[in-house]
Amino acid sequence: PAADASGPIEGKLGLKFRDLRSGGSGGSLAKIEPLQVGLWTAVGGEFRRAGWIAAGFELPMPGLLLADAQGFHAPAGLLLHAGSSVQAIGLSADGTHLCLGGLLILVPAQVVLPMLHQAYIACGDGASWKYAIGADGPNGPVHAFAADPQSGMLYVGGGFSRVAGRVVDGIAALAPQQGSAPLLNPQAWRSVGGGLRIAPTATFAGAHGDVNSLLYAGNGLVVVGGVFTRAIEALDAQAQPMGAAIPAWNLVVWNAQTQAWMPVGDAALSSNQAVHLNGVAALTLSPAHLGVGGRFEWVGHALGPEPALVHARGWALRELQLQDSGPQAWTVPAVDAWGKVRALAWTGQGMLAGGSFAFPDDQGEFDENLRTLLLWHDGQLEGQEAPLWIDPEDHAHFGQPSRVQALSADGDRLCAGGMFSDTVQGIAVGNLACRNSSTQQELYAGQGTDRAVQVLQSFWQMDVHQP
Repeated sequence: PAADASGPIEGKLGLKFRDLRSGGSGGSLAKIEPLQVGLWTAVGGEFRRAGWIAAGFELPMPGLLLADAQGFHAPAGLLLHAGSSVQAIGLSADGTHLCLGGLLILVPAQVVLPMLHQAYIACGDGASWKYAIGADGPNGPVHAFAADPQSGMLYVGGGFSRVAGRVVDGIAALAPQQGSAPLLNPQAWRSVGGGLRIAPTATFAGAHGDVNSLLYAGNGLVVVGGVFTRAIEALDAQAQPMGAAIPAWNLVVWNAQTQAWMPVGDAALSSNQAVHLNGVAALTLSPAHLGVGGRFEWVGHALGPEPALVHARGWALRELQLQDSGPQAWTVPAVDAWGKVRALAWTGQGMLAGGSFAFPDDQGEFDENLRTLLLWHDGQLEGQEAPLWIDPEDHAHFGQPSRVQALSADGDRLCAGGMFSDTVQGIAVGNLACRNSSTQQELYAGQGTDRAVQVLQSFWQMDVHQP
């Protein structure tokens, strides 16, 4: 059922969300008195229903659910149709709004939405939601968010080329709220440089970039991962590139303080791979490394007259302290793995990678040795010899291999989402598994969603009295 009206999600009092990874909303919490604090996980995906597996997923929750220590809750006031696909979840920089990205099909509602609409982004404050419909928002799906608590900007990445009439290739930013204006005010959209592009080749006409992952790294630096080959410095009045085009294959950094792109190294493909099917899908930070995951074969300097690359197989760690981005800056945790890293998370035990991976057996065959999770810590890889946590064998997905597509590790709660049905201990978990990382207790045993989970976002929620 939906959360109790007396509980925190209904927003009877003032509401703040606090993102565990971005450091929250800065000084805005100094003048409020917290009354109730809870750790929540927002779960997005292609699902239509959630709840107990044995009961046939009895709760209608299309595209999004909120999970806490008591179970699953429907978000108040959200008007998503059953065909929606939530692919990104993020928090505004001040911690007041939860934002969704993807393909959002909105059900009609009197006054608010008198007819069926489609949007690619929506933001809510815990009680009501604002949707950027048509020309008020991006013209393609949103895949990633990252908030800068210093400037208040919310960076938005995805497969779009325009937003609110402005040309933006793959990435844009939302300025902080001003007065009573809504967060998704069409006038609040800003360009990020000149955007990201895939350069034309002899067999490809070129296209706008597609951003799959964003990560705020502090000091105004935003790490951008996706599918692109050039970062454009700026656009002129006719929306044509001007200034330098920074060579950047699927990975680049935006410096908000200098308003410029910074190369950080390339995540490159082999020459026979289609550009639009590959690239960087996941980013995370550890104390010493930037974790980069996706489907790529090489990292280092891919472009320029003297390429310098190291074989990576879809997962690589970039040393944070090294200025040079050549091979010496990179560590490759899983040299023998074959597959795609779809999610990364830093835990107290090390860096966790989720996806669908295969390792060669003694005969060099990959078919029988499937894995969904790999853990890198202290220079060692776990998960190759025996599967970790999520059972990689197919039990309920009609012949499709199990895979982990999303991870979150916050407080003592570790969550995985994707397409799977059991843990390695034989506990039924329908596409969503969360456990207490201290006790190893499964939090939602026997529960889950009827279709794939694509994204997870944990946050602290506090009910407050505002003076």
